[in-house]
Amino acid sequence: MGFTISNYSLFGLQPQNFYVSILGSYSIKKNHPVLGHYTITYTVYYSSSKGQEILMRKEQYFNLEQLPDPANVYTAIYDNIKQQLNTEVNSTITDD
Repeated sequence: MGFTISNYSLFGLQPQNFYVSILGSYSIKKNHPVLGHYTITYTVYYSSSKGQEILMRKEQYFNLEQLPDPANVYTAIYDNIKQQLNTEVNSTITDD
């Protein structure tokens, strides 16, 4: 599961496409003393296309007041990545 970004500039490079995935790894930590708040930590992998060698990886995290229902954490993570990318530059994102 992942998505492709086109029309995107990353660290000054302007590739034709970037494939973004988390390769199935993430963690959820319940925050204390604020009960009911969670931190989702994951690693984002960037490659030139699906199945190709990884060009870069980046650890990221975000906070949620409550876990998604149904508990589809992958969708929440991908939505967070897309939101961050869309605020930085204009890009075109195509879901896998």
